[in-house]
Amino acid sequence: MRRREGLSCVGFAGMDGIVNEVCEAQRRENTAVEAFAIAGLEQAPAHADGTYRTLMPATPPVPGTQYAFEVDLDACSGCGSCVAACHQKNDLHPGELWRRVGYLVGGTPSEPALLQAVPSACHHCLEPACLHGCPAVAYRKDPETGIVIHSDSDCIGCQYCTLTCPYEVPHFDRSLGIVRKCDMCQDRLAAGEPPACAQACPHDAIRITTVSTEEVRFASESGSLLPAAPDSKYTLPSTRYRSSKKWPANTLPVDYFAVRPERGHWSLAVMLVLTQMSVGAFALEYVRHWHVQSTPTDVHEPGHAVHWIASLLLGILGMSASIFHLGRPERAWKAWKGWRTSWLSREILGLALFAMLASLYVFANFLTAGLELRDIETIQRVLGVGAVASGGGAVFASVMIYVATHRPLWTFGRTAIDFTLTAALLSVALTLAVTATTSPVFPDYLSAPPHASLRRLCLALLTLTGIRLLLEATRLWHLRDATMTPHRRAAMLLTGALSMSFVRRIFFGVLGGLILPALLLAEPFWAAGGYHPIFLAAASGLAWALVTTGEMLSRHLFFLTSVAPQMPGVQR
Repeated sequence: MRRREGLSCVGFAGMDGIVNEVCEAQRRENTAVEAFAIAGLEQAPAHADGTYRTLMPATPPVPGTQYAFEVDLDACSGCGSCVAACHQKNDLHPGELWRRVGYLVGGTPSEPALLQAVPSACHHCLEPACLHGCPAVAYRKDPETGIVIHSDSDCIGCQYCTLTCPYEVPHFDRSLGIVRKCDMCQDRLAAGEPPACAQACPHDAIRITTVSTEEVRFASESGSLLPAAPDSKYTLPSTRYRSSKKWPANTLPVDYFAVRPERGHWSLAVMLVLTQMSVGAFALEYVRHWHVQSTPTDVHEPGHAVHWIASLLLGILGMSASIFHLGRPERAWKAWKGWRTSWLSREILGLALFAMLASLYVFANFLTAGLELRDIETIQRVLGVGAVASGGGAVFASVMIYVATHRPLWTFGRTAIDFTLTAALLSVALTLAVTATTSPVFPDYLSAPPHASLRRLCLALLTLTGIRLLLEATRLWHLRDATMTPHRRAAMLLTGALSMSFVRRIFFGVLGGLILPALLLAEPFWAAGGYHPIFLAAASGLAWALVTTGEMLSRHLFFLTSVAPQMPGVQR
């Protein structure tokens, strides 16, 4: 870089002494920007000779070890150079971050305050949840380096890895329709250079090291990487954070008390509600037809076929809705590939098997109508049992999809009860609507008088809705929690940012699942001979539509209030 002599002062040689003194001072000194640039150029030869080699191990990992980030928190100033370098090197889109910087704060009147910058990226875990959960097998863990690598060409954009990763590392790029993440600049490591983030840090706060996998497992037993970070026992993260500071006991992320909704995933909410209703309604009608009625009916009775067809079509509609969640829907066929480890793949296979067996069951009804074949009953029973079993397996897989994320509000008991009640409630609502509509058309549809069956369905709908709404209302009890638990955060969302959605959910549930069934159960009307068939069908259909809408809103809130864990201070 050229210094100032011979440039700005060249024309002042014959001026008076004051000007000459100023020029001499200008020749002797550089501005702050010039000094920084000159220092960089003076250090460049040293960097080229291998100064940056101190930021990475001298040799590649050996069996039993892997590469890992090591962060010196005492050296980190939070300048964000690592974020900028990562963004530039990987040509990331606006808003796409593979490395982020958050902050920890702490301090009381008796202890000094703390403001600690925390840079974080992918932790290249020993047991990466993103890899195990991916239905398209788009992740792999390099056996030699331990780096968790994402394949853009295999990704279908389902975004399930963004739910399973407790550190919210994978980033969904809407413009590309796929997820992308940090790969530790594996191309630079292979060339003997450190990652861009490590090389850009002006304080050498980030470096690459090799860690023993056994040591990582042992260290993960003690809890979390940092205060309030997700439990390390889940994925066994390899990143090491070092600090000589004595942190206050109340050290917390800077945004610890912030309460934000998660993503709502409307297409997934619709898919879950419709598929659970389909499985529940098919199972309920199968049991009613073969095992409950005291007087056997013709196996080909049209009324039952209408119910089974309605159940099947709703299930297919629900599965179709899930396509809209994919960033790359044309790659949806790859979703079964991860069936060995991914509950999402198992759900897809279970629903596909349910649709196939249910379709064969319905087809067998029409194909053999009017034939005097006793063996057809056995075939239909086998197909029916298979459809019910595969549908139940698919609902169980749906439960496990969210349990596997280890989010505090998505426990097995809570999620299983939630999904099971939805299936039971909507199956009764659909059965009520179909029965009220078809019983006048097919008077032999029910062995008992239609009004008796409809009243039982109304009573069941009333009971299930009451249980469902009561359980959801109990979530507000956690507003009394003394600490900021995940349940309290969810309750704060339901009474704050999401209050109108919660009110609408309760409104549709009460109107469709309590008021209308209670009206249809009113004794004076039944004593007078029953409701008019058209009114009965309209009221039952409206009850089904309202209850279904309420359940979709409930499932939407299921996602919005899930309270995802994250690294300290990471802003979304």
